[in-house]
Amino acid sequence: MAIESPQLDDLRAEPVFRQLRRQIAMVAPEWTDHNESDPGVTLLRLFSHLAEQIGYRLNQLPDKAYIELLKLIGMRLRPAEAARTLLALYIGKPELAVATTIPAGARVRASAPGEAPVFEIDAAVDLVPGQLAALATTLATDLRDLSQGTGAPAAGDTGPDYLASRFALVWDGVQPKLKEWPQQPVPLFSRPDDMAHQNLWLGLAFNPAPSAGFLGQRLTLTVQLDDDEQPDPRALADCGDHGAATPLAIGGVRYTFYRPPRPGETTGTWLPLPVRADTTDGWTRSGHILLDVPTSLGPVPDGEWKDPRPSEPKTVEQLCAEASGTGTPLPEPIRHPLIGAIKNPVSGLSLLVPVSGWIGVHFDERDFRFSLRGLSFNVAAATHAETARNQLLGTGTGLSDQRAQLPHGNVLAGSLELAVEDPVDRQLHRWREVPDFDTARPDERVFVLDREAGLVYFGDGVRGQVPALGCRIVALRYRHGGGVAAELPAGAVNQPESLPGGVQDAVNLVAARGGRDAETLDQARRRAPSVLRTRGRAVTAEDFEVIARETPGVRIARALAVPLRRPLAVAGEDAPGLDVDAVAPGVVSVVVVPDEPGPHPTATEGMLRAVCRHLDRHRLITTEVYVVPAQYVRLYDIEIVLVPQPGWTAADVRASVGERLGRHRAVRRRRQADGSRAAVRMERRDRRHVEIEDLP
Repeated sequence: MAIESPQLDDLRAEPVFRQLRRQIAMVAPEWTDHNESDPGVTLLRLFSHLAEQIGYRLNQLPDKAYIELLKLIGMRLRPAEAARTLLALYIGKPELAVATTIPAGARVRASAPGEAPVFEIDAAVDLVPGQLAALATTLATDLRDLSQGTGAPAAGDTGPDYLASRFALVWDGVQPKLKEWPQQPVPLFSRPDDMAHQNLWLGLAFNPAPSAGFLGQRLTLTVQLDDDEQPDPRALADCGDHGAATPLAIGGVRYTFYRPPRPGETTGTWLPLPVRADTTDGWTRSGHILLDVPTSLGPVPDGEWKDPRPSEPKTVEQLCAEASGTGTPLPEPIRHPLIGAIKNPVSGLSLLVPVSGWIGVHFDERDFRFSLRGLSFNVAAATHAETARNQLLGTGTGLSDQRAQLPHGNVLAGSLELAVEDPVDRQLHRWREVPDFDTARPDERVFVLDREAGLVYFGDGVRGQVPALGCRIVALRYRHGGGVAAELPAGAVNQPESLPGGVQDAVNLVAARGGRDAETLDQARRRAPSVLRTRGRAVTAEDFEVIARETPGVRIARALAVPLRRPLAVAGEDAPGLDVDAVAPGVVSVVVVPDEPGPHPTATEGMLRAVCRHLDRHRLITTEVYVVPAQYVRLYDIEIVLVPQPGWTAADVRASVGERLGRHRAVRRRRQADGSRAAVRMERRDRRHVEIEDLP
């Protein structure tokens, strides 16, 4: 038997009115006009409607009891989640700039119509005077001499063909501009002639002054690949791989830098570059490279750019043949392609040079190609939120269980800094946020925050200290905001508002993701049973699905946990999907579908890793967990057989099915037009064939 909510009262306006009108003959027999125009009948109508409202309020008691139960078990409405992204900051003239600090809270606005979302930088950023100026790949291990290595020119090779096989200027520093990279990724090793190249050269523009803040510093180079932002059905996330920094020998990449010639030397040299950590795993995924910039890093002088095909000395026979006009002319020498190819002439003598120094990235074995969305020293994490400071929330009452209301709700986790005035020294002292007062001591300065409502709760004097009478309660700092509207593609956040004057451009390298609207009461009621079942631990398949959908920073519409199955890529087959034939004890594969528009929403590798990190905090230590994107199967020529219940005719069933299909198509068109985000959309053909089988 299904559990039904009891109807405490069935008061309805029309039945009550009819019952009252029947009582007129017994109570007031002289009242004979019962028409709607009679004032007494009007009063009866009013009383009937008031009685229905009383019944409605009475029936709300079960809802109130349910809500009180949710509050009793600690359920709170989830606040709006703020979208997050990475901002690359580009300097107008890095060769003249000096190191500076951008404070936390600096704002960059999106270039969107209407009320454009604003993103704040999360933490202070040390802006260093250096950035990328050119990119090149070569076959030779020395950028100055392209003729080194195998592959000598054949007799019939022309200059362009010979150069194309040994050198490629991937980016000349002009087109596309650095701020356009997120929307126009720069491909590397993409041409057939580039596939044999195993050396990548980073031309840097920086201030070479020792006091500028670039040379001799330990800096972080952020590498953002385009593949991480593209949905990939073959992607895979192993929750046992935490993406730790790997030594360079494991990554299969070596780094060098060019040191200009010292006094007494004729040429400079390439030296090993000290690299402390590399989370890119050999430039195969986005990450950071922590390196120590040498103080001797510098530009290549003009005299060291060698001709890739120098002219050979002519013999006497060749000279005589040329004089008589019967000889074959020798191929002309080829100048180094970098000379004159970059924005300004390459020079090692002037202070203002387009390339102030070169760094080499040498791949021991490279069988992959990739595209860059960003390559920068100055990258900051940003959040769609606003910072509020120094807000007076009221004064203490000296009573237990006090509350204080923040002016804004949807407070970001861990951002509230609260201070309460001490009654003795009359100074503001910081109080600490705790999840509950269960373990708080009577003299402990702690509080509990309801982030969605912006409510601050204080203790009762037994568990947690009580703000004294007349003492000020001040919110020193907190951040608030969030919502789905701030989810924007890469390159859309590009309007600096409060950055230093030296910063010419700012742009988000990755799409702003993770925005979520505040939870409603109905959504919290539906979530409560799953919260009570999982209790923050991933044990059953349903636990993995619930916890995967709750991953912060991404919005997952649907998750399916498949126990005892590994992905095919792990099982030794380079194919998407799960290995359904082999049983793998202790393994759980979670298939996730992002909450995004389109007929086939597919998770990116970054989303998969985010879900992995969240599941890794809740799984058992003996459980092997993988997260994979959904694989879609096209369905067509579907035949559905409906068996109606007794009393339904074929015409009734056909009309009901047609009405439901039409309503479904109308809702789908409306969702697509409004840009709403459905949980799962499977592409179906419009042609549907329904056969009705009547029971005898």
